[in-house]
Amino acid sequence: MKEILLIGDSIRMFCQKRLTELLGDEYHVSAPGENCRFAAYTRNSLRFWLNDFPKPGIIHWNNGLWDIARVYGEDECFTPLDEYINNLRRTLPILKATGAKIIFATTTPTDPRRAKPLSGIPSCHLNSDIERYNSAAVELMKENGVMINDLYSVVSPHIAEYISEELIPPNA
Repeated sequence: MKEILLIGDSIRMFCQKRLTELLGDEYHVSAPGENCRFAAYTRNSLRFWLNDFPKPGIIHWNNGLWDIARVYGEDECFTPLDEYINNLRRTLPILKATGAKIIFATTTPTDPRRAKPLSGIPSCHLNSDIERYNSAAVELMKENGVMINDLYSVVSPHIAEYISEELIPPNA
């Protein structure tokens, strides 16, 4: 049986069950039970998560949406771009040490109708930020021979189709 480890945020969590069904009995899909959040959180948590799963043949990995959030309405992203790339760079050797093939997935676009407050505080994900962070991450991954799963390019032309209406606030 081939082992696949999924590391990522809520997008990974939403598609994990369906991916497991599609891959069938030849594959075993594992993932942390929690959201992998932002890149620094993932890097720190790998020391716990990697011990909890069988040795993977493939690791499908994404970080980004939490990093680009403008959580408290600030004028910059939660994680500055240089810190985001540094965290990805520092995560790579940890993942490569497993011997698995690493696939990095770009962050998907968000539907502008989904911008909503978080606990009464304005929260926003801007596609322009996602594009900047994706571009820098892709450059880093290519420099390190990591395969790219460009989810942004797949979803972007079809946001209205692929982003669930259930996630859009009624006033949008």
